[in-house]
Amino acid sequence: MSNPSSMYNTLLVIFFILIIILAALVIYYFMLKSKQKEEETVKVKNTDPETGMEKKEVAESTLRATTYTKKSVFDFMEFDDVDDNMIIQKNEKRFLMVLECQGVNYDLMSNNEKIAVEEGFLQFLNTLRSSIQIYIQTRAVNLTQSISNYKERVDAVGRELDMKEHQLKGKRESGLYEEEELDKEAFEIVKLRNLYTYGKDIIFNTEQMSLNKNILTKRYYVIVPYNLESNGELLGKEEVRNIAFAELYTKSRSIMSALAACEVKSNILNTLELVELLYEAYNRDEAEIFNAENSIMSGFSASNLTASETVIKKMKELDKEIDEKAIQTANRAILQAKSELERKYDNKKKNLEDLIEESALRILEENKTFVGPKTAEVAQEKIREQRDERKEEQRRKLERKRELLKKKKARKSGDDDEKD
Repeated sequence: MSNPSSMYNTLLVIFFILIIILAALVIYYFMLKSKQKEEETVKVKNTDPETGMEKKEVAESTLRATTYTKKSVFDFMEFDDVDDNMIIQKNEKRFLMVLECQGVNYDLMSNNEKIAVEEGFLQFLNTLRSSIQIYIQTRAVNLTQSISNYKERVDAVGRELDMKEHQLKGKRESGLYEEEELDKEAFEIVKLRNLYTYGKDIIFNTEQMSLNKNILTKRYYVIVPYNLESNGELLGKEEVRNIAFAELYTKSRSIMSALAACEVKSNILNTLELVELLYEAYNRDEAEIFNAENSIMSGFSASNLTASETVIKKMKELDKEIDEKAIQTANRAILQAKSELERKYDNKKKNLEDLIEESALRILEENKTFVGPKTAEVAQEKIREQRDERKEEQRRKLERKRELLKKKKARKSGDDDEKD
């Protein structure tokens, strides 16, 4: 058994060691806190109070801002101008025309209608001779203008209601009108009041619905491109745009006709509609509050936004040219079809006897069992003999004609010699 005093001394030594370790940990903790406070003080001194950024970062951001020029913005936007119903890109080397398409309610169609739409779409794809792009734009529904217009109409109904109620009150007080006539007017006023109340309810419900930012609509577009050829650089700006417009308009008309086969209605966007399309694409958040029309009315890029009379004249001229060329193509196809049929008729008439004999031989071959094999063979042999005799006769006639032609040529050459 160990000595109690020795055990006590051992425990006392361990206790002092633990106290020393704890004191060292406390000192280390306070040293870390002090260092952290010094770093925060230095950071506060180096921070810009207005931006909340470090002075070094502020200097770098200022440098970047000075180099972010107008040209870099237009490079990001990827188009140079919008004019003549076209989006102009890559310094007048690429032009785009856009078709807006109205969707069809495919799910509500019958099976035959669905098959017709699918076959029409396949036909549309097969008629494409150049690349296109299909673009779907999702837009937030902005009901502000619609609500404003509806409020004006409901307010007009309210004013009419007040006027008729005032008139009816005056008529009742005068005592000069029959009760039946007054009842009719009262009934009309009740209908008008119901209409006014119904309109106010619609406005209230629509305004509540417009607060929901998740109301979206989809719009479908087909983008038709045209790339300027290398020799187009020698042309002037106006000539290049005229050529691009003619090419794009012709392609767009062809695509519109092909889409009509699958019951998809489409139209070519004018300059103003193209600006709205681009505005919605690059200003998705702002477009819900400040749309393209308001931007234009406030002076934003007001030039070249409406289709000029020149563009309208170009479209009419191209329509006329397309119709004329379509008629010419149809007439050519009709003449070719007629000449083809006439050629087939002449060949058939020329070889009529051969065709009759071949058909007779085939009929005898198919009906051997009914006619008798021996009889059929004899009949076929007779037909072949007649065919050989006829061909031999034709050969003789041809030989006689050749001989006569030779004699005529010889006589003619002799006469010419005598004259000489």
